[in-house]
Amino acid sequence: MHYAANPEAEAGKPDTEEMHVRTRELLNKIDRERPQVSLFAEPTNLFNPDCIMAFSRGKRVGRVADDCVGEVKSLLAQSEDPILFARVEEVTIKEHGHLIVVVEAEELTNMLPLKSSEIEWDMWLKDDMMRLSPHQQVLAEIEAYYYLKGLMKNVDEADITDLKIYLGLWMQGSCHDLSREAREARTQLIAQLEMAQDKEVRSLNEPMKEQRTSICGRMALIERASEWWTDRLESAEMERLWLKWCLANEGHLWCGLREIDEMLRQLPGELYLDIDKRDVVLSRLYYMNTPRKALDAILTLLMLRELTCRQLGIEMKPMIEKEYGSDKVVEVCDEPLRESPIYLSTAKGQKIDLIRVMNVMYEQGRFNGKDGARLTKKEFFTEMGRTLHVDLSDYDKDLSRSMSDSTKLEKHTKPFEDMKQKMIEIWNSK
Repeated sequence: MHYAANPEAEAGKPDTEEMHVRTRELLNKIDRERPQVSLFAEPTNLFNPDCIMAFSRGKRVGRVADDCVGEVKSLLAQSEDPILFARVEEVTIKEHGHLIVVVEAEELTNMLPLKSSEIEWDMWLKDDMMRLSPHQQVLAEIEAYYYLKGLMKNVDEADITDLKIYLGLWMQGSCHDLSREAREARTQLIAQLEMAQDKEVRSLNEPMKEQRTSICGRMALIERASEWWTDRLESAEMERLWLKWCLANEGHLWCGLREIDEMLRQLPGELYLDIDKRDVVLSRLYYMNTPRKALDAILTLLMLRELTCRQLGIEMKPMIEKEYGSDKVVEVCDEPLRESPIYLSTAKGQKIDLIRVMNVMYEQGRFNGKDGARLTKKEFFTEMGRTLHVDLSDYDKDLSRSMSDSTKLEKHTKPFEDMKQKMIEIWNSK
């Protein structure tokens, strides 16, 4: 629990009394409220892909102790759902406190059966397809849905506060989710709420109905294409995927574009012909009841195609064979394309310290673009993140959070003090 209360804490580094106070405050809060805890695997975790994270009400509250991970994974393997719920049995309150939780293993009743799409999505469900990792918001959406699934067993006896909290979390996480799973979940939740006897409970489905009506409205999709799509397209993770794909094709972009188009032409309903209309493509994928796993693969391919078209200087439009160029005249870069061999240390706190140091160096004007051109801070952090294989796209949020919380100035200046001390050691050793 210590690292959940103090995300800036570093393993092996001394803790401050202030950090211990935050840990005890979190533990005391959980001891008072005894909220339900959800456990699920997080294979995209940068520090430990084998970890099992603990969430409560959409917020990360800790992780399963290393010696219990195997047991929890075994329980997850036996579960129909990718999540386990647990009740808090005991809270140990000290500098590095922990919870003892008991997994709830009771069988949940099925929700309303829905007819899935008759379209065959098998080719898009293969494990070797490139996919963007699920966003933090999607993880909160998953937790909220499975918690609601339990509450809906008897909606009139459910705690109204919990219903409001988790319905809000689910709606926030699903607002950009076009998958079959999200669509079916929305329909199920609305139907369950409409069957409630309590008028206040029934009224909770009105915001969900409005979301269902607008989720694929043309204006909503245009907004989604300009904001959500752009954010994902320009993320450090997407750039790493594009580099990986480019390396696999040895820099032969036209050849790679052909391969992408061969797959996209297999989309049902001749969807490839509308590939240059983002809102149309997203809308049709939604109404085709596309499974989340297939949707992730399709969206990743579409983003790879758009990045490739940008590199080639061509429009994002459907193509016929004679329009494809020759790889003999395409130069991706002046040097052979290769992936950076440098990785940021996975030790706790390394990322925020790196951001602090890089931010100061940028503000000092130590970096420029090619030929002295002005380099924006976003461009700077994006390129540095790609080089170090770490997502720095939220550098501004990380900085803002660390500046606005109770972290003292000494914490912000510590990496610089450490660097000064190391320089003294280097100087004295010459």
